[in-house]
Amino acid sequence: DGPVLHARLRYLGSDELATGGVLARELGADFVAVGFAYGAGEFHALAKDDAGAWSFVAHSTAPPPPGSMEDAFHRARPGSFFVDLRAAPSAGPVAEWLAAGHGQRWYGGYGVPEDAFEQSKDATKLLPTFPRGDYDALVYLERTTPSRPFRATPR
Repeated sequence: DGPVLHARLRYLGSDELATGGVLARELGADFVAVGFAYGAGEFHALAKDDAGAWSFVAHSTAPPPPGSMEDAFHRARPGSFFVDLRAAPSAGPVAEWLAAGHGQRWYGGYGVPEDAFEQSKDATKLLPTFPRGDYDALVYLERTTPSRPFRATPR
């Protein structure tokens, strides 16, 4: 969900707008940036084997670390849900929380470090997500399941 951010590509250390920021600028209200957060589960990511070939590797993850953005959703209510941030309060404690940066676990589609889950136990060391500044809506999945890779057969 990093590319759909309204914000700059801070996760890449860049001041350039993410694709979502460019689309929001060009499309205005016709563009809706939807981010994802999850509680626990599994996912697949590409990794190179010893021979340098890419293949999918399964990763398991524990519930979110205390103080993380995901932890707030995890504690808010059981289950998976959708939050339309555009309809959230514009003043008060909820608005302040939505404007602040909260550590979020981010794993891309490849190159997940072997100790990623050990590294992500401390929410203060995670890349901050600014819910309202980064997205228009968020989907929280209580449990994530891995993709099911397949091999296409030649035609």
